[in-house]
Amino acid sequence: MSSLSFIPKNSFRKNRLANTESNPNSQENAPPQWPNFQPAEQSKPVRVTRFSRFILAVIILLVLLAITAGIAYSYSVQLQDYNRLQSQFKDLASQNSALQNQVQKLKIQMSNPTLTVWNSCSQPCAMTVGGWRVGGVPDTFDYNVSFTSNVPVSVYILTFPQYVQFANCNGMISCVTGSYTQYGPTTSLPGSVFTLAEGCSGYVSVFQSTADGTIYPDVSITYDPAPNPTGTC
Repeated sequence: MSSLSFIPKNSFRKNRLANTESNPNSQENAPPQWPNFQPAEQSKPVRVTRFSRFILAVIILLVLLAITAGIAYSYSVQLQDYNRLQSQFKDLASQNSALQNQVQKLKIQMSNPTLTVWNSCSQPCAMTVGGWRVGGVPDTFDYNVSFTSNVPVSVYILTFPQYVQFANCNGMISCVTGSYTQYGPTTSLPGSVFTLAEGCSGYVSVFQSTADGTIYPDVSITYDPAPNPTGTC
């Protein structure tokens, strides 16, 4: 039967201390211990940084292009509006000028109205050999003579005594004495104005042709009274 031996506690401590003292270099012979540390966060790769900068530059460029395009479009719209307003202004100015001209004409017509006295007949205005057409020239008016015809026509402005001579000679103008006004003979008289009746009521007009034909008259009068007697008066 075996028996257990009892070793006092103090004797175990003494043995450890003795063992340590007998091996003073035991710690120096132990393998080195490396410090325990966490690896630092790895920085972003250089390529990723450059690509990010490139993307940012592209975005900025696109924004600048969008702003430039917006400004250009806005300028184009404003330029179109300006041109349209300028065109409207020119049209309004032209209309205003036309209205002013019409007002001036109306003022002239109010102070010197023009009236048509002969521009047609109940049937074609026939001219015959040996015949004539006669009409009065009113006082205080200018007598405006215009016509076209398919045969030569002469127009005479005669005083009352001269017309008596003309009629008594069966339309022979050679029988008329003294001075008188004559237009033609012609097939077109664009516009002639007799002014001696502005201050005198003593004239008649005679239209005569030496051949059969048709006349297309356009005779008018314009109010223009003279301050003193005129013509035969």
